[in-house]
Amino acid sequence: MNRFAWLLPLMLLVAGVTGCGKSDATPPTLEAPTQSTSLPGGAAVAAYEPKQVAVDATPDQVVSVFLEAMRAADGVSVETLLTTQAREETKRHNMPVEPVAAPHAQFQVAAPQYLPMNPNGAHVQAQWAESDGMTTYTHTVIWVLRRQAEGWRIAGFAIELVPGQGPQFLNFEDPADMLKKQQEAVAAIQAAGESAAQQASQPPQLAPGGPTQFK
Repeated sequence: MNRFAWLLPLMLLVAGVTGCGKSDATPPTLEAPTQSTSLPGGAAVAAYEPKQVAVDATPDQVVSVFLEAMRAADGVSVETLLTTQAREETKRHNMPVEPVAAPHAQFQVAAPQYLPMNPNGAHVQAQWAESDGMTTYTHTVIWVLRRQAEGWRIAGFAIELVPGQGPQFLNFEDPADMLKKQQEAVAAIQAAGESAAQQASQPPQLAPGGPTQFK
């Protein structure tokens, strides 16, 4: 069964292991949750409650709630913040957007950019940072939103899948195309790695005329 176990962390993982993540000694900050609970022994653990998004919420507010839900693995909130078509198509293709908990990830969300030729469209840039314990990888994601009757909702996002090739749009409303781009990106990264390994294994080339003879 094909599933996005959530696609963004997967793409960030691909970027991180291939070295195209950007190291940042000062990752973005995020306000801590306001509620907490305790485990046996007194250890405090942040509690997460699904949040409601007002109909008049701005695109950047919607993205902030979406990323908070992503980080907390709140699949219910994640799904409700997708466009109607995105929910229908991911369900029809049996490729739900299933968030994977990333409690240590941090993010920053920029002000929305409304599309001048489409009053019901907006883009929101966000920085997402995760650490492997030694290095913090920061990635830029452009979220694509559409305004519906219930407010602004997420249709997809753009992110650089292959280093140096620029961002590609991954459309939640077209899961088949989304999966195709993911597979092509993985194949391209693997091919680049194999090519680099082959070049590294070849002996150095001598200059024309052969080696210099010493007497």
